[in-house]
Amino acid sequence: MLFSLHVVIKGTSTSIEPSTHLVTEKLPLWFSLARILHTDIIQVPSSFLPPGPVAGTNRTTGDIDVVVSDLQRVADIGAAQTPPIRFGSFVYEALVGGDHVDTWEQAWEIVRKVSRSNFGICLDTFDIAARVYADPVRVDGKTPHADEDIQASIFQLHEIDMPKPARMSWSRNARLFALEEVRGGYLPVLEIAREIFCPGFHRWASLELFSSSWGRLVEALGLDDAVSGEVDALGLVSRVRAG
Repeated sequence: MLFSLHVVIKGTSTSIEPSTHLVTEKLPLWFSLARILHTDIIQVPSSFLPPGPVAGTNRTTGDIDVVVSDLQRVADIGAAQTPPIRFGSFVYEALVGGDHVDTWEQAWEIVRKVSRSNFGICLDTFDIAARVYADPVRVDGKTPHADEDIQASIFQLHEIDMPKPARMSWSRNARLFALEEVRGGYLPVLEIAREIFCPGFHRWASLELFSSSWGRLVEALGLDDAVSGEVDALGLVSRVRAG
């Protein structure tokens, strides 16, 4: 299993905005960043924009045909770049607080409909577990049928409820690394990771940190998190290999 920095592009796939703006302004910027960072991976999460502040109208669309068409165009433009942008071994990610796409099954269906060789899926262990297994507003932190539901979800993965604002706040401000049980971590990340990696996974994997602690001006904070991330990654690999 390998670890790499990846570039993330957010809000593109399901935003209600003119396609010309996407093509002429947003994508060239992300292509330039990808070249600067020496990566050909661009990740596209599902959108989670709130209604417009003035009119209160939706700023994203749940029309799957529109989403698929936009993502096909993005992939085709990326493939025409020099060097080609392949949008990663994984690409489209269902965020736990997504407006219209918030499960990996929904994301996978969209990826299948996009049907481009340079367009795939990103499987995020937090977003999978936080949507199906967890409910941070309950005393036990779990949905009523958490164990059964997560087993059903990762079984389907192998074969290939609370308000969303609360989940999104958790996702953006209070995530832990995978094996930090001493800090209160309880999501079944190891079980999900085994289902992803054990069938013969040979692609990129990354660690992702969202924490309100980054708002503090602490000089050593980034280094501390980097060390914790390295320890976590090595421990996760060891435990997955141990079975």
